[in-house]
Amino acid sequence: MVKTRRGTGTLGCLVMLLVGAATVYFGVNVGEVYWRYYQYQDNMEQQVRFATHNTNEQIARRLAAGADSLRLP
Repeated sequence: MVKTRRGTGTLGCLVMLLVGAATVYFGVNVGEVYWRYYQYQDNMEQQVRFATHNTNEQIARRLAAGADSLRLP
């Protein structure tokens, strides 16, 4: 007796691999945005902590440099 195989098993696996790859691809991009946000937020909190030692111009310059290094608008 010969059993026939259905061809949907390999196609279903391929679809799941594509969905997984797309999730990882877009997840990395979204994760990078959040990571830069948290880095800039930490930089702002650090400037607040040391605000008594710096002038307003120095703080603004450091925040602008931090945003530029993180490629933020």
